[in-house]
Amino acid sequence: MQSLAKWKRIMLDRLGVEVGDGIYCSSTSIRKGYKGDVTHSVIADQWDYEIRIRQEDRNLDTLKSYVNKIWKIITDAEDYILEEYPQILLPGHPTSSIRLPKEIKFITAEELHAKYPNEDVHGRENAAVRDYGAIFIIGMGWPIAGGPPEEVRAPAYDDWNLNGDIMVMHPLTGYRHELSSMGIRVDSKSIVAQLKHRGFENQIDLPFNQAVIHNRLPFSYGGGIGISRLLMLLLRCAHIGEIYKPNILCLHYLQTHKYLNNMSSGEVQCGIWHDEHYKQVCGAPGVDMIPDRIVKWAASA
Repeated sequence: MQSLAKWKRIMLDRLGVEVGDGIYCSSTSIRKGYKGDVTHSVIADQWDYEIRIRQEDRNLDTLKSYVNKIWKIITDAEDYILEEYPQILLPGHPTSSIRLPKEIKFITAEELHAKYPNEDVHGRENAAVRDYGAIFIIGMGWPIAGGPPEEVRAPAYDDWNLNGDIMVMHPLTGYRHELSSMGIRVDSKSIVAQLKHRGFENQIDLPFNQAVIHNRLPFSYGGGIGISRLLMLLLRCAHIGEIYKPNILCLHYLQTHKYLNNMSSGEVQCGIWHDEHYKQVCGAPGVDMIPDRIVKWAASA
């Protein structure tokens, strides 16, 4: 599939989804060319969703409303995990005193740049999550203060003035930990402006883009939540490679509380890791790796 974001918006139209309703799907895809790191493997697993909205709902209030709903689900899930794993709360556990804030801090990319002017992109995000615990950065895509954008975004997905990322401080690594990207989708004006900014005027006549320009597709809000990333946070795992069977627990919580239905469980997070990635992880606190000799034996068996 070339674009799940585009597909979901098309499906809202084909399925006749009403305003206020939406669709979701569990997606598993391959990251082409990825070497991987602590929060990335070559496998990307997400819960993706798309909700139909009205044209007049394309504003910051709508964006923040959906972010707050998703954040409530995440903090409720943390409470549930801590009930199931009380050892996390015991004194001496490295994350025993760390909790997600019940309210998420909204901050624009411009405000982030102004608050931490001497930091690079990840430095700003690290500083912000350490200050606030959890942030939603509004406005990902347009240049900031005459420089590069906070993050490069595709021009035909989100409206760059009405999108953003949820980031938290990971309790073990102390590093910025991105959980979700989302936004209100482009309309006829924003898609043209964004395509022109990226120098993609030659794509204006593509079928999907023309459908947006001529208002043949529903207005919508959508995004994705990283499954393994979320489980890394909730289960206090330092590396994405540690995520495996325990995801049944999180899925059970989401299903029980009717956030997700008919979701399969028990998938294994695995992938082919680059040699440099393997060296980075070997010996890291709390990360168990299969010894080389076992891997070589299995390959030759």
